[in-house]
Amino acid sequence: MDTIFINQPIIAVNATALNSGGGRCILQQFISYLSADKMYYIFINKGSDINKSSFKNVCFIEIDASNGLKRTLWEWFGLKRWFKNQKLVPTVTISLQNTSIATHKKSKKIIYLHQGIFLHPHKWSFFKKNERALAFYKYIYPFFVFLFANKNTLFIVQTEWMKVALCNKFKRAENSVQVIKPKLVSIDVENIKTLPLSFERSLFYPAACFVYKNHREIIYALNELQNRGVDISTIGVYLTIAEDDDTALSQLIHRFNLRKNVQFLGSLCYEDVLIYYKSCNVVVFPSLIESFGLPLLEAAAFGKPIIALDAEYSRDVISDYEDVQFADKHSPKAWGDAILRSFTFVPLLKAHTPTYETNWDSFFKLIDEKMRVG
Repeated sequence: MDTIFINQPIIAVNATALNSGGGRCILQQFISYLSADKMYYIFINKGSDINKSSFKNVCFIEIDASNGLKRTLWEWFGLKRWFKNQKLVPTVTISLQNTSIATHKKSKKIIYLHQGIFLHPHKWSFFKKNERALAFYKYIYPFFVFLFANKNTLFIVQTEWMKVALCNKFKRAENSVQVIKPKLVSIDVENIKTLPLSFERSLFYPAACFVYKNHREIIYALNELQNRGVDISTIGVYLTIAEDDDTALSQLIHRFNLRKNVQFLGSLCYEDVLIYYKSCNVVVFPSLIESFGLPLLEAAAFGKPIIALDAEYSRDVISDYEDVQFADKHSPKAWGDAILRSFTFVPLLKAHTPTYETNWDSFFKLIDEKMRVG
């Protein structure tokens, strides 16, 4: 190692699980804000395609964390042993991926918490196949979050509702939890192409196939409109899942005779998601649980009408947007009414970027503060 770094503060960053999707975005944004006056050791998964070449004060260490067991062993023993072997003590140890990690007793700890399932009051069952993963995050995952945390550990969350839940449910002191909202990656709306969609009135819901994403809210709403006598032949909803991903959802669609109104797109790359944002008439977002809800910001960046679940996370993220409607959960009438109203909106067709009080600069100021006061 170059001796120029020996007297600099050392920041250890655990990011072995941030390989794709929102997690990778978090890591990329974190890296883009790194300062030049500290030495960063960033631990990533082996084979990660993160750009590692343009940093003089960043050392990327690839770790084989390809499965849960390997990742757990690394977090419980590996990082602490690695620094011991290097005869280094990190000034601050940051976990960018929710879970706490064993480190030197003198190292100050920061956990960036962007998994909100265990903070939400909704209950999940291990006895239902499609809920087992969610039950794990609800009831078992907190053990990994708090295992190596202490009263001085700083938690950073993305929304106010997460802070309230963390403080109330897990008895964290309010000053040990800070809210810092993520930044939307700049979108060049003008240069994104538009697809000619097959429906005159199109709804787009970019969400993976998880129960809490609540896809059926839209299906019940379309059925409610159909039962009212509304002509829904020109309304189509575009889902970023495959038809066989959710058998219960597919059965519901067929039972209501709505198969012709639903387009299953399958999983899309980010570039294609942007194309559908631009091409659709309305973006719907009925998800029950979100740590933040980034698609809401992405839809607003395109100036699209949005229908979002009336929840703490959605109001926290997008309530200042002019063309958003909030609809109650499990209310087909409310969602149906909102869908009809949304088609009367004149799309803003201009980027809307909300102004938040905190950002990544705030994150790094907290790191500096943690180094000073512990």
